[in-house]
Amino acid sequence: MKQSKYNTIVSLGKQQVLYNTITNKFVVLSDAIKEALKCETVSPLSLKLESNNYLVKDDVDEKQMIESLFVQRRFSSKVYQLTLNTSLDCNLCCWYCYETHAKKTNMSLELVKNILLHLEIKSQADPFKILELSFFGGEPLLNYKAIKALLEGVKMLSERFDFDIHLTFVTNGTLINQKYVELLKEFKVRFQITIDGNKDTHNNTRKYKSKLLGTDSYGRIMDNLKLLNEQEAEFYFIVRVNYETDTLKSISKLMADLEFLDKRRTALSLHRVWQHKATEEDSALLIDAINYINSMGFVVSTFPLATNLENCYADNYNQAIINYDGNVYKCTARDFSSEQPSGKLNSLGLIEWNAPLLLDRLALDIPQKCKDCLLFPSCTGICSQKKVEAKDNEQIPCPFEDLISKEDVILLNIKQQLVIKKYEKENSDYAHVAS
Repeated sequence: MKQSKYNTIVSLGKQQVLYNTITNKFVVLSDAIKEALKCETVSPLSLKLESNNYLVKDDVDEKQMIESLFVQRRFSSKVYQLTLNTSLDCNLCCWYCYETHAKKTNMSLELVKNILLHLEIKSQADPFKILELSFFGGEPLLNYKAIKALLEGVKMLSERFDFDIHLTFVTNGTLINQKYVELLKEFKVRFQITIDGNKDTHNNTRKYKSKLLGTDSYGRIMDNLKLLNEQEAEFYFIVRVNYETDTLKSISKLMADLEFLDKRRTALSLHRVWQHKATEEDSALLIDAINYINSMGFVVSTFPLATNLENCYADNYNQAIINYDGNVYKCTARDFSSEQPSGKLNSLGLIEWNAPLLLDRLALDIPQKCKDCLLFPSCTGICSQKKVEAKDNEQIPCPFEDLISKEDVILLNIKQQLVIKKYEKENSDYAHVAS
């Protein structure tokens, strides 16, 4: 046997911890483990270390194994990831938003019928076990009729074809109400809701388009989060914070207002506003903010390391984004221009893909610098759209930015695991939104 090339040792307080990036597992580095890692003899401890990938057989090429598993994951048919833009309009006007919002862009019930027909055909021709159905926009909750019709149809299809439904709503959170609660309470739902700092910072950034709605979107979102949090339904929350330097400095004020949330169902995710140039001060402030949120018992999924070989969703074959107008895309991180979509959903429920565009994306290789990286097995990788647009993949920056070291990424993930393990001990059926 030999040590895994994806082992690393980090300091956690006064203890040294052995961490493996394939399994995303860690163990305190004792003298006995140090001795077993020398691979001089086979022992019960060395066999246990092998079962957790800290040790591997001599003939195992881990890098090749990971590359093969990534390819399998990309072309797997087990999960169908379908994102629906039920509206490209929005009731807020956030200065940093990259999208062009437009009125009269609600998805029609006719298109809903075509989507349900598409899922029926897909279920027969290329069956899947899980439908990861996401609602995006714009602000998706502007179109209640389409969402209701879609969910009623999808539920019937799931019963007919025996697949599970995982729902996600990427929403600004201002339009959540009792009507939506009643519609969604029989589903397992993850809400990604953006709150950009404390009340003053948020309201200065995320403003209503109509003055008739007032100036306090923050208060409305908090009320709606309380409504969801009070439900016995399987509602999970990712609170996304798009930060600038001042946002990080005032994170304690935001956390004081979020303390009511069920910590077992909540994760926070901090993302730098893309127009904001990162500074060295931001690096220290970001780590301090994450540590502070952890100290309150919340998980932070800002720099996630995965255990199931995840990659950018847009790299996956079994994935599509259907816009309100029937155009089909692969990526949500760009404006949904009608100039060159990846495909079109027709009236027969079939996606007419732009084959050259699709094949070009699916043919994209993992950059060599990623393959050589310690975090390669657990990193979600470089943004697929950036790879499409880049002349040289090797010039695309690491997704963990220059702000944070790989050691800090590992330490932050260990701390998230410790928070999650605490809740797992309290509830054997516990499954965190960030897991």
